[in-house]
Amino acid sequence: MNRTKLLRSLLVASIAAAPAFVIAAHHGTHERPMSGNTGQHNRMDPVERARKHLDQLEQKLQLTADQQATWNTYSETALARAAERAKHMEEHRAHRGDHHADMDTASRLEHMSQRMRERADKLQQMAQDTRTFQQALTPEQQTTFDTDWKSQFGRWKKRGRNQQ
Repeated sequence: MNRTKLLRSLLVASIAAAPAFVIAAHHGTHERPMSGNTGQHNRMDPVERARKHLDQLEQKLQLTADQQATWNTYSETALARAAERAKHMEEHRAHRGDHHADMDTASRLEHMSQRMRERADKLQQMAQDTRTFQQALTPEQQTTFDTDWKSQFGRWKKRGRNQQ
């Protein structure tokens, strides 16, 4: 896939994800906890969720000693991204709507556009980190990695198709 198609895909994915962030922000405004397990699931710490997933993935991959250094780099980077995401989520909860309160529509759109570019850059870096890690895997491990990733993150794509 060439760079233009990749960036276009990232932009479309960012735009498609925007309503989910609005809904998530709205659900965070409730004073009382949501009923059932839903409320607890939404508040799971991103770092803890990433750590749990990485631990499970490491067991599935059955890494060799030669692959461990590459895995350590990959998993540390993933945890750092999760920590950054947790920090951003906390800041967003603390200042919900404050930064948009005095903006006109054009300024809001420019701000949103800048945030999308930042997210696209982070996603591009994540793809590069993943490519580096996958190159250290055997073909069987790569299949396991891809299957795991699809089971974790592919469900969003399925939901989108059902809604059309």
